Amino acid sequence: MTSPTIELNAATTARAALTALDGHERLTFEADGHMLAVTRGDIARMTAMGLGDLPIDAIGAPVDYPGLPDPQAAPLQTLDISRRLTTYFPAYVAAALYEMQSLLRKGELRAYVIGGNIRDLLLYNARLLDIQDVDLTIEGSAIGASQFIVAHSRNFSVEACYPDFGTVTLLYKQALRFDLASTRVERYAACGALPEVIQRGAPLAQDIIRRDFTVNTLAMAVHELGVIEDRVGGMDDIAARLIRALHPLSFFEDPSRILRAFKFLTRLDFQLAPGTERLLRQFLKYGDRAYHGGGERIKHELRKFCEAEETPVKRRWMGYFRERGCARLANMTAPDPMALDPADAEAAGAHARDAMACYWRHYPLLREALGETSLGPDFRWRLFLCFIFGGASGSDLAQTAHRLGLTRVEREQIVHYRQLLDLGGLDRIQESSSPYEVYTAFHDRPLSAAVAAAAVYYDDRPARMKTVLLALRAYRDKYAGQRPELNGDDLLDLGVPPGEAIGETLRDLLKLKLMGRLKDRLSEIRHVRQRLGLLSNEPDPGPAPPNERDDPEDDDA
Repeated sequence: MTSPTIELNAATTARAALTALDGHERLTFEADGHMLAVTRGDIARMTAMGLGDLPIDAIGAPVDYPGLPDPQAAPLQTLDISRRLTTYFPAYVAAALYEMQSLLRKGELRAYVIGGNIRDLLLYNARLLDIQDVDLTIEGSAIGASQFIVAHSRNFSVEACYPDFGTVTLLYKQALRFDLASTRVERYAACGALPEVIQRGAPLAQDIIRRDFTVNTLAMAVHELGVIEDRVGGMDDIAARLIRALHPLSFFEDPSRILRAFKFLTRLDFQLAPGTERLLRQFLKYGDRAYHGGGERIKHELRKFCEAEETPVKRRWMGYFRERGCARLANMTAPDPMALDPADAEAAGAHARDAMACYWRHYPLLREALGETSLGPDFRWRLFLCFIFGGASGSDLAQTAHRLGLTRVEREQIVHYRQLLDLGGLDRIQESSSPYEVYTAFHDRPLSAAVAAAAVYYDDRPARMKTVLLALRAYRDKYAGQRPELNGDDLLDLGVPPGEAIGETLRDLLKLKLMGRLKDRLSEIRHVRQRLGLLSNEPDPGPAPPNERDDPEDDDA
């Protein structure tokens, strides 16, 4: 029998809607020309999280969107791969699972492998998985199960136990790691708060629905080895290549799931399910009234997204990320591009959009000039920090850096990037620039900040950008580690007056060393004495031999 529905306005608050339900289990309403729905359970959880003043439009999903399933009534699909285990799992993993199955049956225990391994097993089909460790979910007590397993097998031993979290790490033959956790039920007291565990050892169906996306909920039983259980349509979404949030409150519970979605979209080349796309947009629309966090979870997921290899798929989702204003997850007080007039939205998102476009347009040149290994994950993370936050105002940037917990080095990336753009610091680099000029242009400048600035500053002048990139490579490979052999104390001992004269002398020594005119400590001492007039009768070392002179072609400057 179909649940009765009542009609309410999209602007009705969750608190008012809960009062108006009066026995109804589902509300429908119209917004943006579409019929949407919310359930009693979702509205009740929304108000319990302190979001009762938000309109129900904030979690409205298409009427056919699967809401939070009833743990007792969720439809169950199964897939038996027991005869194909060695198709997917390396032999040593399969052997460990077979022994684990025997032990679980002996102890009348139930355990499941859940998440990414099972998702990838179905996604890539017949490809042997690269498994370093196994996440095992115990329907009951993980600590109790681990004690039974270790007591009845010489092949399993305890590596670590965390009673406060109810988790245990077991080693199989000192080679394969099993991370055991109890099934659990969680609740969120507020938007973005860490979840509170209200029950451990819950039935698997209740544990499943606390997770992020349907494709990550598939559970392969170990006690009935090879039987995959699907209660929320995860197998269908894998086949359709869709990322679907489990329920309409998913992003309000944990906003970092938005960035996790982008990470999976990029890695798996999936699409956002239409209902999930609306829920994402609605969170960004209303989240400033509910989410005042940021923090390590946002930074962690943002970094994983940015570190992904440069592919057309990543570029597409980075484009979506910037156009939707998803960078606001780090600072929800920043302007929402989707709520601004078109002209203002253009200005708000122009920097990140244009900067990323410049970078991708000239990526082959960057790779050629600096080398593939230079453009690794850490480099990409710091580069995109510049692009994403380099256009923020001073106050917004300071607030964002604080909420994300950016390190000093990460903050400096953005500062140097802005300085190089604002002050035109790269214009000093010419094909004829000397090693010392190259050194002073890039000294103490992060590589990623200089590359980011060059990509933007010289977007329409690729020849100039190549000159700067080659000079940057020369600095990195030849000049960055150069220092005079003498230090300040040495100069004082030689009679150089304290104060500015020390710094001037050190700079002079460095310049001559970079030009190849000072070779060792002795030549530096002679030069300092000559400056002081102590060796006025001794000739200057003179210019370097032809193969060591300041030749811009030789040093790629």
